[in-house]
Amino acid sequence: MFCAQQIANLQCKAEHLLVLFIAASVLQYNAVALWTAVGRRASWARHTIDTATLWFTSYVDLAVVLALIYATGTVQSPFLFMLIIPLFFAINLVSVRNTIRYFAIPAVAATALLGYLELAQLIRHFNCYPFADGMFLNPHYYIGALLVLSASLGLMLYLSHTFRHRLQRTLSTLTERTRANGDRILELTRLVDISMGINSVISLDRSSSRTRIATGGPAAASSARGTESSPSSDIPWSPART
Repeated sequence: MFCAQQIANLQCKAEHLLVLFIAASVLQYNAVALWTAVGRRASWARHTIDTATLWFTSYVDLAVVLALIYATGTVQSPFLFMLIIPLFFAINLVSVRNTIRYFAIPAVAATALLGYLELAQLIRHFNCYPFADGMFLNPHYYIGALLVLSASLGLMLYLSHTFRHRLQRTLSTLTERTRANGDRILELTRLVDISMGINSVISLDRSSSRTRIATGGPAAASSARGTESSPSSDIPWSPART
């Protein structure tokens, strides 16, 4: 706000908005303690308390942005696009249908109500521009601004939903690949263990054979050589083969 005042020469009461932002920060900071106390008195489950806290903080953000928009001209506010921010966080907390039902529609409806009350001159209109502008009294401008706002919010919700869906699908694919690679690594580890066991048995057999040769003398050596010979050596000799 202060940068906007200095750069764009906007005429708005930043002191009041600063008080509003501080109050919203206090509410956001104490939201968990507040709804934890309420949930304990009402005997809520922990999941219900967390859900209530998320909804409360989301509505606080939405109320702050609506107050900022009203203080800077409602349908003429240069900060009208900031309604995207609380909706962006809301769509990551709840489903798209609930975001549209409980956040997007109330945001557009609140802006339309404030703009209509200003159009009917039932409430005060705050002009943040350095020049006098009565465009908020034009019904065509009022309807056009609401249509642009609705289209922008709808586009943002669609892009956010598409991005989240693709991100979840990518994460699920990576998780499946990681699980498959882990299974393959486990199988290879088992094969390595089996091969090492076989090599250990072979090495132990060879070492025991060498020990018998060393302790048994020539007879053990000839016996060991006999066992290491080819299977054809076990066939008895007969004159018919010569």
